[in-house]
Formats: sequence, structure tokens, C-alpha cells
Amino acid sequence: MTSPNQIKGRVLLADIGGTNARFAVLDDGAVVTMTHLLVRNHASFHGALDKYLGAVTEPGRISAAVIAVAGPVHNGRCVLTNSAWVIDERELCIAYGFSTARLINDFEAVAWSLPHLAADKLLQIGGRQPATGMPLVAVGPGTGLGVGVNIPHAAGHTVLASEGGHATMAANSPREDAVIDHLRRRFGLSAGRRLSSPGGRSHRGKQKNATAHEP
Repeated sequence: MTSPNQIKGRVLLADIGGTNARFAVLDDGAVVTMTHLLVRNHASFHGALDKYLGAVTEPGRISAAVIAVAGPVHNGRCVLTNSAWVIDERELCIAYGFSTARLINDFEAVAWSLPHLAADKLLQIGGRQPATGMPLVAVGPGTGLGVGVNIPHAAGHTVLASEGGHATMAANSPREDAVIDHLRRRFGLSAGRRLSSPGGRSHRGKQKNATAHEP
């Protein structure tokens, strides 16, 4: 995967969820001009981006964009899972003159970072001794439930873009059976509906919690 540091010139960085839109610029290796906007205050992604670029010094010098989005990316296009926003790589290049624009699922982006985090930033799953070379998973409940997996191997790492928040929840006891049955009748079956808030109703963004998966 191409890193923002491998793209020439200043690079627009964005983390776009169902509630919060965060923008910044990567300039000569430093992340600057960070801004947080509420998704509900803007009818479209372009409207939010226009507001951000209007406050950035020399926005015309931004040559490319890398955008993490809370939803599946298909052929360079994302319809956000918990927002009406639609983001398209080709449209961004045409509208803003970017030489390249890259969309990536937000928790896929988090999963790429996991091998670079210190051990005290990871939480071991299970009570056994940690084993090296095991998969790492990032899970974050917010507007939606984000899930990303990093699988190390001899050639490096493979990251799986996941919509794990749409998976159904399992029970491990009669008490959990009763809780899940109650939630099923009210909210449906997905883990995201049970663990996350509706989009746009909260000022809290998706909290990206890095978790190390151990045997």
C-alpha cells in the first residue's frame, strides 16, 4: 500500500466517520492544520472539505489526498455506512486538482498502524503468554462498530478491511441469551447496533482501540 509519505508534495489527510470529520495536512513529514467538523452540519463531504480548505493556507499546494472512511470502499468510491455522504476518488481529483486520491476503510487504516505501536498500547486477548507473529485486531465502538485485522507473515503484513460491525452477536450463557433476545426485538441482530450510537447524534467519535489477538 502506498504511504502518504511516498506521495510528493502536501497531502490532505482525513478521517471521516458518521458523526465526526477530521482533516489535516501532511507537510514535509509533519501533520499540521488539524480541524474537527461535525458531519451533521454539512450536506456533503465536498461541503465539509470546502470549509476546511477555505481555512488552510495555500490550499492549492495540496497535491494529493488520503482519506479514511467509515464504510466499505468499492472501485474508489464509498457510501458511508452511517451517513448520507458519498466520497469518490475520481471526483475528488477532478474537483480539487489532486494528482491522486486514495480512499481506505478507517479501521483498515488503524490495522496498518498496529505493528508500529508499543506493547503497552495493545491489550492482550486471553490469559496465556503472548505469542509473537499472531494476528492483531482493532475494534472501536462509536457511530458504528469498526473492525480491522492485521495478519503478519514472512513477506510483511496483510490487512483485511472488515465490516465486522454487521456481524451477529453470540451468547455464552442463558443470561446472555435473554439479553440478546431482548436486543434482537428492539434493534435487530448486528453487533454495531448493540454497541454503537446512531450517526450524527453524538459529539463523540469512534474510539479506535487497538487490541492484540493472542491464542
